[in-house]
Amino acid sequence: MCMKMPTSWAWTKAWKMKPFAVPVVLVAAWKVRLSSIDNAVIGNNIYAGARKSASNGGAYVGGDTRISISGNSRVKGNVYAGGSEKGSEFATVVEGDTYIEISGGTVEKDIYGAGNEDIVNGGTNIVLSGGEVMGDVYAGGKASAIGKDTHVSL
Repeated sequence: MCMKMPTSWAWTKAWKMKPFAVPVVLVAAWKVRLSSIDNAVIGNNIYAGARKSASNGGAYVGGDTRISISGNSRVKGNVYAGGSEKGSEFATVVEGDTYIEISGGTVEKDIYGAGNEDIVNGGTNIVLSGGEVMGDVYAGGKASAIGKDTHVSL
């Protein structure tokens, strides 16, 4: 479910609602699953949370995010359980917890329990029970703020 907020309000980094003439996208919950049924190949990054740019205001995920990778799936970029802010005054926020579960497949670059310059108000959880990760695994994010504990299980 995706809702568009009135254009007179936007989330700020202070996590308060303030008036702006910029739209905000709200997402109730987000799940990404790559399974052996599809044998999916993703040519770049995966973000379970929302991605925004300086031109489209902030983005808000009102629940948890979850990525599951299994089978022969291949991700040629990074895997982010959170969102991506990419440098503007408006925040990309995941209100709940983030989860990455990898039981098969290949991730050619890094795995991040949060996002890229985002805010995760919950905790982060990464479970690696199979597959191959060719890069690094970070329980946190890439320049992200995390409100609760971070976990990695092997």
